[in-house]
Amino acid sequence: MLVVTSFKMTDSFLVRLNVYGLTNLNERLKSEKIGIYHVGIEVHQTEWSYGYHRYPISGIYTMQKPLSLESLSKDPRMFYVSEQITVGTTLYTHKQISDHLSMIGRNDWTGLKYHIIFKNSIEFANKLCYYLCGKNIPPWINCFPIIYQKHSEVIVEIPEEFRTPVALKEMVQQKLEFAHKLQQQLQQQKAIVSTNANDNQNDGKVNRSIDPENVSLDRFIDSKILAAPSMEEFNIEMAKEALNEDQSTSTSNNNSK
Repeated sequence: MLVVTSFKMTDSFLVRLNVYGLTNLNERLKSEKIGIYHVGIEVHQTEWSYGYHRYPISGIYTMQKPLSLESLSKDPRMFYVSEQITVGTTLYTHKQISDHLSMIGRNDWTGLKYHIIFKNSIEFANKLCYYLCGKNIPPWINCFPIIYQKHSEVIVEIPEEFRTPVALKEMVQQKLEFAHKLQQQLQQQKAIVSTNANDNQNDGKVNRSIDPENVSLDRFIDSKILAAPSMEEFNIEMAKEALNEDQSTSTSNNNSK
């Protein structure tokens, strides 16, 4: 008797490269068949890209939706969709991709490390494509070295939205607002723990109403939340130190039980 064994194939997901051109500048460069392009990688109905900001946190962000010109600029005429290219397929899930981008965004792809020519959305897309499906993006997209050599004046004219699109600005702003709230929460908690510690010394009672784990900074050090408006306004190391002091106080209180 013939036994037929069925195998369930692992799902694979399309990886697309979304290419956006700068309308005014590319019109001037059209005769030379070169252009200035911003790109994003679309997979799992999410488009990821990379840009500049002045904080030491991830510059990787998601568009509001794939192929959304409003995610790049408040003026939808500033950019145009040049092409959408299917690069390949990937077996990675949405969570696996998000976790990977969260990890690399903390070190290699912070907003501060952005460079208009050498470390931009094109370089990011190339690295991400290779990670997802083992393929590079088409080389014609990266015209920056040629433009820099032949038309350096055009580089100067590139608008701010090219480096820091609207979606990235909004993401950073959300992080700043949360960081400010987190800073206030940590300061309030430190004050309460200090007060409780003094009370415990006076009456010998142990107060366990404060759990430092509830506001652990480590939970928020990823691409979704943590940001600092400046090192003076919110110093990450000082916040960690305050949290460690709170944890030490809590541990001491528990040991004194």
